[in-house]
Amino acid sequence: DGMDEKTFVGLMNLTAQALGLQKTHFINVTGLDPEDSAEINYSSARDLTLLAQELLESPLIRQILSTPKINLYGPELVNTNEFLGRISGVIGGKTGFTDKALGCFLLILKAPQDNGYLINVGLGADDRFVEMEKLINWLNEAYKW
Repeated sequence: DGMDEKTFVGLMNLTAQALGLQKTHFINVTGLDPEDSAEINYSSARDLTLLAQELLESPLIRQILSTPKINLYGPELVNTNEFLGRISGVIGGKTGFTDKALGCFLLILKAPQDNGYLINVGLGADDRFVEMEKLINWLNEAYKW
């Protein structure tokens, strides 16, 4: 017996609360702005970082985030993370875009010298990839690992 979307979204919000995501709220499963509601899905950079830390614990999620493309049972699914295979140390990430939020990008990198992970979040960008690359370059220049 399947679960309807409303019940699933309720569970998403309960899980967000349990993880301490204080500025996160879901109204649908896609994260896209609904056409029939003034409410929107929202989150903060802090909450997305906490969520990424939690997701890093799951080998399956790590595998999904780091897979450039896959064809299991139908059309080929292509990861929209342009940095996979292009920038050294990329573990994975999640891109997003809505008219209200603009371009968003969460990127997880291996920290230099195996010092854990760097979780980078960019929100509200006109070009999320350009802005994220600026952040990565700044991290490499600003910190001595």
